[in-house]
Amino acid sequence: MPINLVIALPAEAKPLRRHFGLQREQHHTLFPIHTAGDIRLIISGPGKCRAAAACGYLSGALPAENTQWLNIGIAGHGNAAIGRIFPIDEVIDPASDQRWRLNLPSDRPTAILCTVDKTAGHYPDDMLIDMEAAGILHALSAAKTPTDATHIIKIVSDNRQHPARHIDAKHCEHLIEQAIGEIQKHMESPS
Repeated sequence: MPINLVIALPAEAKPLRRHFGLQREQHHTLFPIHTAGDIRLIISGPGKCRAAAACGYLSGALPAENTQWLNIGIAGHGNAAIGRIFPIDEVIDPASDQRWRLNLPSDRPTAILCTVDKTAGHYPDDMLIDMEAAGILHALSAAKTPTDATHIIKIVSDNRQHPARHIDAKHCEHLIEQAIGEIQKHMESPS
C-alpha cells in the first residue's frame, strides 16, 4: 500500500530519506518529493498552510488509491522526556476550533496534539504542541481522505526544562534517527 510521508523540516526528513533509500524525484518544484517503491516523502516547510499545500500538491502530483498518510515530526510537551515517541489520537486546532479523532489501536500509548500558528514557549502538561498537523488534516479532510488512512507520530523535542529555542537541525535529525525503529513498526502495522 502506498505511504505518503509529510515532513515539515529537511532535518526531520534526512534520517527517513537515508533509512528508506528515498531519492529526490523532481528537482525544480515548490515542495521536494523523495520516493522509493511505495513510499513518497514530501518536505512542506513549517506551519499549517505549508503542510496543507504540500498535501494537496502531493495528492495531485502523484495520485494513488488507498494511500496511507503519515506525518512524522518533532513537538513540544510540558513534561514528557526529550525523545519520547507519541502516536497521536486527537488533533486540536484552536485557530479554527476544529478537532479530529484518529483511529489508533488501544494497546499503544497515545497523546493529544495541539497545532499552533507560532511557538510561544507555553507547554501544557496534557498535550503536545506542533505547527503542522492541523493543516495536514484540513487538507486531507477537504480531499475526502478517511481519518483511518491518516496517522501522526510526534517525537518530543522540547519541554519546560529544554525550551524550543535550543533546538537546532542536528538535534532534530538525531531525534528522528532514534525513532526510526518505532516509525518503521508503525508503517508496517499502522492499525
